[in-house]
Amino acid sequence: MTTLTVLASAMVLLTSCLGEGGSETSLYGIAGVVESQPLTYKKVVRISDGSLIYSPGLDSDASIQPGDCCLIDMYIDYSVQNVEQLGYYAATISNYVDVDKWPTSSSTDSLKVRPNEQMIYDIPSLNFISNKLFVYSQHKEQTDQKNTYRLTYNPNEEVKEVDGYRIYNFYYSCQKVQDGKSPEITPYHVNAFDVEYVLKQIAQKEKALGNDKLSFKINYIKTINADSSFVKGATQRITWDVSSILGTSN
Repeated sequence: MTTLTVLASAMVLLTSCLGEGGSETSLYGIAGVVESQPLTYKKVVRISDGSLIYSPGLDSDASIQPGDCCLIDMYIDYSVQNVEQLGYYAATISNYVDVDKWPTSSSTDSLKVRPNEQMIYDIPSLNFISNKLFVYSQHKEQTDQKNTYRLTYNPNEEVKEVDGYRIYNFYYSCQKVQDGKSPEITPYHVNAFDVEYVLKQIAQKEKALGNDKLSFKINYIKTINADSSFVKGATQRITWDVSSILGTSN
């Protein structure tokens, strides 16, 4: 789990492809997945717009391996790029932060209050990169508290149609596994979930129905009452192309 105490550093999202705009740029808290570049075998970071980012520090750090998830701060000078030939953007990565990876599991449970369940205030952002779903969430906790995170999906749950969209439900939860210390803080956390199998399973269902879109939302426990009942929160509907999940053009 990656803890971010400053929202701005975690929530920079790419709204356009790299290379658009000025001749240089600095970006902060960019989510990515480490890959081996097929032409050069260099370690690169794939980010949300599909671009590959290379910095010599990736190759020199043996602890960074393909498949790792991360957040990076980077500086790119577009005047010295040769992307068409190399297949990547050369950048200066000034900060590299590991993001914890978790599986996505099938479960007949939806949401329930478990021991040391943490109330999730908000899930303000998601990123989908190389079959990993980056979930940004916020809850109150003690400093240096340790948590475990779950993302589940019930394949037997009826899919309901809302405003013309068939919406699947995912369920996100956080449990404390080790106490921290004072003071209490309310940081943002970033966790990456392997959703390849589940999303492809859902995408195949939608394709078989003749649909070219896949919609889902993530549900979480927002408030826990004294009697252990709870109030549920949920993200807005997220809709992606079936073809982008299946890796096809149609």
